[in-house]
Amino acid sequence: MFGNPDYFKPESKLIPKPRRRSGWAFYVCWLGAIVIPSLCMVGMGKVIEPIAWFLISTIWFSVDTLVTSRNIKRKAELEKLFFIGEEDSHVSTQNYDLNLRNSSSE
Repeated sequence: MFGNPDYFKPESKLIPKPRRRSGWAFYVCWLGAIVIPSLCMVGMGKVIEPIAWFLISTIWFSVDTLVTSRNIKRKAELEKLFFIGEEDSHVSTQNYDLNLRNSSSE
């Protein structure tokens, strides 16, 4: 889809809240893609086509927003995981005090 999880805040619920200009551009582009063609078709005297375009593009925007919010949640969960780097042999957490062994010295 078009939404990038990096453009939005991780604490977003249903509708992702933008954290940078790219997130705002996501909403502005979608709004333009929905409204401008609909208004052009209404200006040409069409009745059914703008309604169809509006409904289809709104559904597609909703799907894109839901997929983006799901990706934001997945990314936030992955960032919560704790990683022990190779550069430090001692790591402390709230519940554990870990010391890494060097497998070559055994």
